[in-house]
Amino acid sequence: MSSWVMMKRLVSEGVAGILVQSFALGGRPADINVVFWNLGETLPHQVKVIDDEGRLPKNTRSWQ
Repeated sequence: MSSWVMMKRLVSEGVAGILVQSFALGGRPADINVVFWNLGETLPHQVKVIDDEGRLPKNTRSWQ
């Protein structure tokens, strides 16, 4: 099953995201990413970023 077919099926069932293995260089099998296709600042798909160590960018310049 293609990933797009699976995503569309999960969306139709109300699922907002999934956990997937990371393919980052140097990643280990235990390294996991979360992939959201439906998220926002309000429930039921509210996502809040917690960056206690201050490692995430403070603005979008690093993504460009």
